[in-house]
Amino acid sequence: MDVHLFDEGAAAFSPTNMNIYGTHDEKAFMAALDANNGIVVSLTKVSGAEGMTTIRYQLPNKNIATKTVFDPVIYPRAEMTKMAQSASQSAINQYIKSGATVPDLLLVNVGGIQWKVAVAPGPGGIPNVKTAYPAGAAPWP
Repeated sequence: MDVHLFDEGAAAFSPTNMNIYGTHDEKAFMAALDANNGIVVSLTKVSGAEGMTTIRYQLPNKNIATKTVFDPVIYPRAEMTKMAQSASQSAINQYIKSGATVPDLLLVNVGGIQWKVAVAPGPGGIPNVKTAYPAGAAPWP
């Protein structure tokens, strides 16, 4: 999970496009964007989540993509890791409670941030978190 949140940064192909995988740390993302010759199309501060920004970006000859990133000064690595782990556990609990048996992308709120958590059945049907990343501000209760 740490690798996806902080480090990956390689250009990766999705079924319809190519985008930058992982690197939700704003500084790491900007470095990856530069390394992949991409450009920032727009930056939007996420309302209600200080230190969170939605970046629309474009890699050469590709469609515009969107990524939500966090400021590592406001959200240090250890804090984001702890929140991602908590979000993952919450998502697993939701997944089990729902009785799901197929992969699912769940939204959970941790630390004032809404997280997207991909959960799928692993060996023996035990839920496994594929990834967890910040998606923006948690909705007000």
